[in-house]
Amino acid sequence: MLRATSAPQQQASRRYHYRLWALGFMGIAHGLFVFTGDILLLYAILGAFLWRRRNAPVAQLVASAKRWFVFAIPTMLVMTLLIQTVSNDLPDEFWDDRLGGTYMQVLSYRWENWFYTFLTALIFQGPLVFVAFLIGLVAAKTNFFENNSLGLVLLRRWLPYLALTALPINLLYGLHTSGLWVPNPALQVAIGTATAIGAPALSALYLYGVVLLVQRFALPEWVYRAGRNTLSCYVLQGVLGGLCFAGYGLGLFGQLGHAQILLASLLIALSSMLLVSIWAKYLGRGPLEPLLRGIK
Repeated sequence: MLRATSAPQQQASRRYHYRLWALGFMGIAHGLFVFTGDILLLYAILGAFLWRRRNAPVAQLVASAKRWFVFAIPTMLVMTLLIQTVSNDLPDEFWDDRLGGTYMQVLSYRWENWFYTFLTALIFQGPLVFVAFLIGLVAAKTNFFENNSLGLVLLRRWLPYLALTALPINLLYGLHTSGLWVPNPALQVAIGTATAIGAPALSALYLYGVVLLVQRFALPEWVYRAGRNTLSCYVLQGVLGGLCFAGYGLGLFGQLGHAQILLASLLIALSSMLLVSIWAKYLGRGPLEPLLRGIK
């Protein structure tokens, strides 16, 4: 965004919003044909709101992020209650019949439920995603990734509190959603709501870990190339996931244990990064990035 604002104002605004429209259409196609839980359309919509805050002072952006963070907690409570109610009414074989079937069966499910799936993502993830957008803009304005920047110093200072918040909440949430522990309904709602706090806290821990990793070790060039082409990596992960788990691929949906799913997820993520990186090495960019960057 900051790069876009360096161009003449009207030209930058037009280019930015045209690219958001393109990203939104990509998200719709992605949600229908590749991955049910698409996030790209949500990014496009929130990106339009973020553009209006691009010139806001850092203090205002931080204050706005705090307000959206507080708003996310009751939103998460409502969504947790709705998800709990709906999931209790579904038969055990529902997901096996729809998401584990042939491509046409999966496609039918996506078409029938696309709007409701997106609405769920908008309410469930929207507030926290916008918080992340605002904090990301703050990071860009304050040179967060420079050594000993104020942001890094503050993040380092908050690490113990973030760990004490993130680890127990996410541990309980993981035990519950994996079926290893079945708390009573009220506790289920409390844990689901608490993820509005636990998830951002864990993300902050991940961020600091990545910063330390990059500062202390020279990562392979293919990792950086993948990082510059995350749109292609994200979509390819959905393609590879479908080929692994759906009935039109290996049909592994519902067949793997938790440790096997974790391993499969890591392999899919690394495979997508490596494949996109090889593509970018010889063609300059991932396959999808030029579609956005070519919009003038």
